[in-house]
Amino acid sequence: MFEDARKIPLDTVVDADVCVVGAGPAGLSLALQLSSSTRVCLLEAGGLRPDRATQDLLRGEGPGYLALEDAQLSCFGGTTRVWSGWCRPLDESVFRPRDWMGAVSWPFEREDLDPYYERAHELCELGPYEYDTSWWADESSAPLMLARDLTTTTVFQFSPPTRFGTTYRREVSDSPKLQVLLRAVATELVATESGRRIDRLRVRTLTGGSFEVVARLYVLAAGGIENPRLLLLSDRSHTGGVGNEHGLVGRYFMEHPYVNSGWLSLDRDCPSLAFYWPHRLRRNGISTTVRGVFTMPREEVLSQRLVNCALFLLPPYEAHPALATKGADALRVLATSVRRGWLPPDIGRHVADAVRDPRGTMSAAYLRLRPQGDLDRARRLRLRAYCEPLPRHDQRVALRRSRDALGRHRVRLAWEPSDLARRSMRRAHELMDAAFRQAGLGQVECLLGKPGEPPIEGGKHHMGTTRMHPDPKRGVVDQNSRVHGADNLFVTGSSVFPTAGYANPTLTIVALALRLADHLQARLAD
Repeated sequence: MFEDARKIPLDTVVDADVCVVGAGPAGLSLALQLSSSTRVCLLEAGGLRPDRATQDLLRGEGPGYLALEDAQLSCFGGTTRVWSGWCRPLDESVFRPRDWMGAVSWPFEREDLDPYYERAHELCELGPYEYDTSWWADESSAPLMLARDLTTTTVFQFSPPTRFGTTYRREVSDSPKLQVLLRAVATELVATESGRRIDRLRVRTLTGGSFEVVARLYVLAAGGIENPRLLLLSDRSHTGGVGNEHGLVGRYFMEHPYVNSGWLSLDRDCPSLAFYWPHRLRRNGISTTVRGVFTMPREEVLSQRLVNCALFLLPPYEAHPALATKGADALRVLATSVRRGWLPPDIGRHVADAVRDPRGTMSAAYLRLRPQGDLDRARRLRLRAYCEPLPRHDQRVALRRSRDALGRHRVRLAWEPSDLARRSMRRAHELMDAAFRQAGLGQVECLLGKPGEPPIEGGKHHMGTTRMHPDPKRGVVDQNSRVHGADNLFVTGSSVFPTAGYANPTLTIVALALRLADHLQARLAD
């Protein structure tokens, strides 16, 4: 059932068993599972589609990073509205301690999450829960036979991509126990006098409305920036914010660094690269899109104290010089804005760039839309690298003095790629180059560390700001996602990641939400 929070009378008290903040993939997955037997109130700050006024609530300060209102999406379904669909579980090694990663690790093993990954596959509309490379190889596409001590091929599956807000809208609407309040902005968690429990949640709207939600349990599922923001804003009974006794809320922000890192030049007799482009396969009666990427061997990562990273091939048209123009850049921004459903404040500048450079704009459109033909004809391909972020205490989300339209403090984000990330990506290129040369297939040129080094960008994957650890001095939530010091408050989503691996986070976000749903259902049944 959907309701517009702007129509709720002032000072109303909404009652539920569980209150969930945020209707992205984490909040929706959790709410759908719980609502089969539990009364759930799901709060979403935005509407069914993004709008500029709601997006402005996300605006903050992030020197060297993307504009925060462009790096998040506030609407029903969250960022799955513009999600590209990349899916892969975190590797087993990510769950174990590595002293150069701060010796922090997940409080359980990957195998403990496997059943939830399998269930997450259904929600993300993926194929079989199988990531063994050989299982996906066939006569038409197979990984290259390269020295495995130099480089390995790993597989991603692709969701259609599933737009959670569209795919599950009917199921949400038909659920008698699930109440979705749109345009409802959570502003403060109010604790009991003892401070050990959350008593109620204050909610406001951009039209001046205000009400409260009272529930047995509360769950924050609003993302790696908004989750810590709400905890920090809730400081009436907790100095510094709820769950922040040891100053860890907002700390250890992680983001995947992405960069157009180099070139792969192929010899003429190189075998087909079809396995490394998105391609559809049919397995167990299900049609699935998969793609191979190049990664460093696990032994190399561990012995050289590196972070996990991956290299993938961009489409051949990405190598065309016409794409390095202002018109092409403007076209990318405009196309992204159309997919999001709202236009950025500086849209005029991008339109002007497109008009001033018609040749670049038209060339970019032609290259993007023309049939690609035989991908194997391309002899020079651009490489894109991305890698695991390093959890660092100084990378953080903090409140700043300026306020949004509801009077809430905006945030300041501190993030920069680590030297270890750069070193790891360079090493991945060196190993891939050695593997291709040894096989007589070609060579790899790395642009990192050279004059004119391409800029490293964030992947809009906000992780780690309420990280999971059994010790309250080392994490914000425990192994069951409960906030330390608050008996009935939980957090789910990528903000609880202690470490992040290189895989895109959405599949793990959904798996963790399903795991938490099982825990909360058991707790409510007691």
